[in-house]
Amino acid sequence: MGYQSFPDPYASRNRNINEGFRVGLIGGIVSALMHLLLPLFSGGAVWGELLAWLIQWLLYLLVARSAAQRQYDKQQLQINPLDGVIGAGVGAALITSILTWLFILIRAVVIKATGDFVIVEPISLYCIVVLDVLVALGLGGVGGRSVANKYRL
Repeated sequence: MGYQSFPDPYASRNRNINEGFRVGLIGGIVSALMHLLLPLFSGGAVWGELLAWLIQWLLYLLVARSAAQRQYDKQQLQINPLDGVIGAGVGAALITSILTWLFILIRAVVIKATGDFVIVEPISLYCIVVLDVLVALGLGGVGGRSVANKYRL
């Protein structure tokens, strides 16, 4: 007669992080590095920042598709494997956008602390952040929906 083992209720449980959050963190780091390096290579010219924004919007779509695909792969054997696929794409793009704006604001504070003059007009900054978040939500939805449509019967 052997002993029956019961699961330990105090053991650490495997916590699943949402794929949208995981991929969004990676996207935010990539975007922050891009916003750090492109202006350095352009010598602070405006075209460096504009190129960074265009690449960032492409990055929103890429992280959304990647997160949605990973979410689908993770729950592929469940009854409804498409649950949360679009949400993972939207979440990844949104996390990437938020981390990018945190980096940009911290970078502006650091530049101002070094003695350089940084103009941050609050109303324009607010409008740009809202526009960028809306673009991230839209591109995240497009990326997630494209993966969901690929597997929809």
